[in-house]
Amino acid sequence: MKRNVKLISLILALVMILGVVLCGCGAKEDPANAAYVTLTDQAELAKDKSGNYIAARALEIAAEGTTVGDVIKQLHKELFKDGEAGYATSTGQYGEQIDKLWGVENGGSYGYYINGNMAMGLTDPVKPGDRVDVFVYKDAAGYSDAFIYMEAEANGDSVKVTVKAMSFDANWNPVMKELANTKIYYAENGKLTDTGAVTGADGTATFTLKNGTYRLVGINTDAVYTVTAQKLVVKK
Repeated sequence: MKRNVKLISLILALVMILGVVLCGCGAKEDPANAAYVTLTDQAELAKDKSGNYIAARALEIAAEGTTVGDVIKQLHKELFKDGEAGYATSTGQYGEQIDKLWGVENGGSYGYYINGNMAMGLTDPVKPGDRVDVFVYKDAAGYSDAFIYMEAEANGDSVKVTVKAMSFDANWNPVMKELANTKIYYAENGKLTDTGAVTGADGTATFTLKNGTYRLVGINTDAVYTVTAQKLVVKK
């Protein structure tokens, strides 16, 4: 009887150890040389071929020499249901231009930003750690879709986000202004979980999260906006 108890205890211990090992293997860390890509498809946060949101999605890139065009092409190759067939470019008056993005051909109404700044062209450089926002305009004729950008920081389990929307000054220079009424979610396993936080008049919201790694997502439906996202690690 004692032998059986010892054997059962040994088996249970092995099962627990194996479970820990398997769980550890399942947790995939972001690549060291990662750019973080968010894709908005006609004012909606896009999903990849597996049904997971493309919100601050980590794509491994070269340490040097990567362009925003390379990142967009890689995004399609790895995550679009039809691979690279969903993306097409041509040479126009001002250089390389997008003709098809995420399978959508709309006459060239696409946008792409690096770290909250409008890229000048597909040859703009992207470095590891950069955030790349790519979008297909919903308003392909009037270009009324507005770009928004979020900065998030954690102090223990307290999280503060600031959301801004791009507008233009009197000389048509782009400026970022605080955006109210943006709801904050986090993306996980193809679902969006509402944090309950909404930005105020100053564009900020403060809330708490448990320890973990999050892909925070900001969605504003007051007008036609892109979707903003950022990876954030919360640790006490």
